[in-house]
Amino acid sequence: SAFGVFADVMYNENLTPLLLSAGDKHVTNGDNVRLGLAGAYTIHFEQWHIKFMTGTYLRNEFKRDGSIYNRVALRYNFPKGLFFSLGMKTHLAVADHWEWGLGYSIPR
Repeated sequence: SAFGVFADVMYNENLTPLLLSAGDKHVTNGDNVRLGLAGAYTIHFEQWHIKFMTGTYLRNEFKRDGSIYNRVALRYNFPKGLFFSLGMKTHLAVADHWEWGLGYSIPR
């Protein structure tokens, strides 16, 4: 197992109608971007990892969700540093959305 810190960049186009219904008159694609900083605990099972993360938004135009988010993700590590992940982002007990990702881990 391991602990870590992550910088998050999240784009969610579903925020546009929520921002408009909240009274924002001028919503841009940039308003759909959230930036966050998260701490994580990871459990390792050979190529598989399970991540539990809690973070805070550094930039968030949609305030109704609050400033804290959670994430649980399953990650598979391929050879040569490539990985695939599937997870769910939540706001405490309220599910926000499913997410997936492809990435590269820099070797130590």
